[in-house]
Amino acid sequence: VRVKTNKHDNVINFLQTMQNQSFESMKYEYCSLADIQSITSQGNKLIKSIVVFEANNSIEEEYFCGIQMKLVDSWEETNFDLSLYVSIENELKIQILYCSGKYSAYEIDLMLKRLEFILEQIIQSPHMELGHVMMLMQDERRIICNFNQTNEAYPNDKCMKK
Repeated sequence: VRVKTNKHDNVINFLQTMQNQSFESMKYEYCSLADIQSITSQGNKLIKSIVVFEANNSIEEEYFCGIQMKLVDSWEETNFDLSLYVSIENELKIQILYCSGKYSAYEIDLMLKRLEFILEQIIQSPHMELGHVMMLMQDERRIICNFNQTNEAYPNDKCMKK
C-alpha cells in the first residue's frame, strides 16, 4: 500500500485511510510477490523490506477432526533485508527480523526505540496532526540542534568562496 499524507491530517484519520487502502488492495492479492519479482529486472532486489500486520496469529490449541493439536514451537523466516511483524492478541507485539549483514543490532534497537517513541505519542494524543508527531527522540533532536548551531555572523560584502 502506498500512502499519501497531509501533515494536517490527524493520526486517527490517517490510520483509517491506511486500513481502507489496505482492504482495497486485497483485490490484487492473487499476484504473488515472487511472481512480480520474477518478471522485473531488479528481481528479488525490487522489495527489500516488508511490514506484516497479523491479528490472532498464534494458535495455542486447536481441535481438528476430534484430535487435539497444540503449538509447541514456531519460528519466522524471511528473505527480505528487513521485516517488521506486528500482531495483536491481548497486547501489541512487534518483531523485527533483519539481515545482520545489512543492519547492526544497534540500528535495529534504535529503530525499535523510535517506533516505541512514535507509538507512545499516538496513544497519548490520537487526534494530533501527523505533522506534530516527533520522529526523533529528545537526545537525537539535541544532537542535531547542537550540530547545527551556526551563530557566526557572515559578512554581507563577501562571497562564499572568500
